[in-house]
Formats: sequence, structure tokens, C-alpha cells
Amino acid sequence: MIVYQINIIPKWAIDGYENYIFSTNKKLFNIKTGKEIKPTLKGYTVGYYLNGKFLSKKRPLIKKYVTNNCPF
Repeated sequence: MIVYQINIIPKWAIDGYENYIFSTNKKLFNIKTGKEIKPTLKGYTVGYYLNGKFLSKKRPLIKKYVTNNCPF
């Protein structure tokens, strides 16, 4: 039996899409499913499909990821 484990360290969050983050290795991940989202080419524009909606890389919707540290 082979087991793969991936550690995702979030660095950037996407404004309006709280389930998607960019990790420290510059890849987009869905936190809920743990899957990597691959970039897509639509016409001449490179972007991602998030919740069924196409978002290009040119739109600056990212913000710094804030962790919630629980004291317990």
C-alpha cells in the first residue's frame, strides 16, 4: 500500500472565494477537497475556474492569508 501526504502551507487567499488558497509553492488549492486547481487557457487569457466562474490571473483579487490561532 502506497500513501501520499501533501502539506499545504497557505500564503495568499482569494477575495470572495474563501475555499481557495495559493500555497507557498505558488499553486492554487481547494481547501475543502484538498485538490490542486490547474490553470486554464480561455481564448488568449490564462486563469482559473473557481465555483464554475472563470477568473483571469490579471485581476488582483488576492490578499494575505490570515491564520486564526486558537489558544486551546
